[in-house]
Amino acid sequence: MVSGFSAIYVAMDYKIGPEKEYSLLLDYAQAFGGGDNTLNAFSIGGGCTFMDLIKNYDLQTFGKYYTVRYYSDMGKLPYYNGQINVPEGDFNTGDSMQLNISGGATSIGVKSAYELNPSSGVDFGFEYITGELGKPVIKINDVEIKSSNIHASTCSGESSSTLSCSDFFNPFENASAKMDGFKKLGANI
Repeated sequence: MVSGFSAIYVAMDYKIGPEKEYSLLLDYAQAFGGGDNTLNAFSIGGGCTFMDLIKNYDLQTFGKYYTVRYYSDMGKLPYYNGQINVPEGDFNTGDSMQLNISGGATSIGVKSAYELNPSSGVDFGFEYITGELGKPVIKINDVEIKSSNIHASTCSGESSSTLSCSDFFNPFENASAKMDGFKKLGANI
């Protein structure tokens, strides 16, 4: 598996108010890293200029609300001597596993911004972000797995919902969502 990092980041800082002292902030980021992992984030917020340092260069405080979604291809189900049976269905060694997580966050920060011309600029800032992600959704072959009652094929019964088994296990114990390529960028251009 290839480990690395790449990102797309687009930001808008629309100045409003009589002195253009307020800002409407919109950001979108999409990051790829650590193999087949994708992180999408969208934010909306507002800012206020509290100090004009020199012409076209100022300091701003801001706050934002983020929505975040993470997707990871967790690989294939490992070998467990046959089928893996859960109430959601019967799965085989080699079936694909995916992980999805979503949530929200809020932030506060300060940034210095230099306006190159009326439609573009460069800024550098510090931001404190806090939030919460929801429960991870794990899927095998695009079927959401909600059960913790997972077992292998040495069972008796007619179907996945009526099986009696003595060999319970966790098929996800060797799966991982690799985030080693993701980093926060400090400068926005």
